[in-house]
Amino acid sequence: PEMLRDAAFRGAYVKALGPITSGIRAQLTEASQQRAESLKSVDTAVGRIVRALADAGELRNTLIVFTSDNGYLRGEHRIVDGKIVPYEPSTRVPLVIRGPGFPADVLRRQLTGHIDLAPTMLRAAQTRANLRVDGMALQPLAASAAAGKGRQLLLEAGPQQVGGPWFYRG
Repeated sequence: PEMLRDAAFRGAYVKALGPITSGIRAQLTEASQQRAESLKSVDTAVGRIVRALADAGELRNTLIVFTSDNGYLRGEHRIVDGKIVPYEPSTRVPLVIRGPGFPADVLRRQLTGHIDLAPTMLRAAQTRANLRVDGMALQPLAASAAAGKGRQLLLEAGPQQVGGPWFYRG
């Protein structure tokens, strides 16, 4: 909404929201349960893919990447649903990578962005792009918790239409 675009950083939009009612809370709970059920089918499909790769002898040479295009609020900050606000549930997305150059069972907390996926895949494929690629390969960050410390990335939600007002930049 227009109000969110103009006042998101000042918090006026969130301050104006009322409390989440028990009815809305029940809807949010149901939606979360449905998402978890849907995720179970994805997990089953991924298991089949991984088994097929292993059976073909290609699993050790395959990079598997899971991420999302955006985070999504489901009641946080009293925002029932949405994704274009400058809060962590909206801006933080999952990123799970398995394959060459990524140690098993390791959690890293360095700042990354989707801009890093192309360089990561190029490095895994042991090739180069024929043009300048932004971002950085994530294999060094996976190898060392100290790699990439102090890195900064642009965070923005652009306009809904060409030439329109930006939601936010940071």
